[in-house]
Amino acid sequence: MTLFPIIVGIPLSIIILLTFKETKIYEKYREEENIAGRSPVLLKDNVKALFQSDRATEYKIVLVMSFFAGLNFIFLQMAESFIQSGTALDEGLVNIVILIVALSVIAGYLSTGALADRVGRVPLIYVYSILMPIAAIILYIGSLLTIAQGAFILVVLGISLGYVAFNNTNILLRIVTFEVTPTERRATAGGSRLLIFAIGMTCGFGFGSIITLFFGLGVTFIVLSIPLIANVFLTKKYIKETKGTDLKEVK
Repeated sequence: MTLFPIIVGIPLSIIILLTFKETKIYEKYREEENIAGRSPVLLKDNVKALFQSDRATEYKIVLVMSFFAGLNFIFLQMAESFIQSGTALDEGLVNIVILIVALSVIAGYLSTGALADRVGRVPLIYVYSILMPIAAIILYIGSLLTIAQGAFILVVLGISLGYVAFNNTNILLRIVTFEVTPTERRATAGGSRLLIFAIGMTCGFGFGSIITLFFGLGVTFIVLSIPLIANVFLTKKYIKETKGTDLKEVK
């Protein structure tokens, strides 16, 4: 398994280097900068400019939402261990669960991509922000039951919905980030969002270790997913629908 990403990653990197090109919008921006003879923009200036753009408030809210999402990375890392040691499922059933989860994640990616362009980003943020706590509760209930009582069904449902909700929440936040920030600051905006997300991950593991010590991992998943509900209210108040945004017009 360790060699697999290496074997696949090296040729994939070469393909990307040979085939991927900068976007026309960014190339046009660089040409204008070169013609004007402007010096390269420093990172601190780029970050400062992000918070002075026309849609700076939306970007700030995306950062807060990314922190809340990062808190739930512990679910992605520990849910598999939880179903192995904290539920009534045997090894065979656990393997089946993992397979179903993998298929669910793929289906989630495909459906989110299609729905985000059809119904918009905002409605899906609502759905996935609410879905994560529901998934955590379902998984916890499943851990309390026996196989005869339906533990397998609830565990599969809980962990699958949790993975789908977590992954697709982050996809949507990435999309919104790029659609509310100017072309020349977009990479900085994405990197800053990832930094806040990583801080959320770290805090999630820190808080999670304390909660798990007293109440168990299942309760930890629930507690850390609750802040995501705030994303619904933050989105409703601050985030404008970005579907159909002309990226050239974002200043």
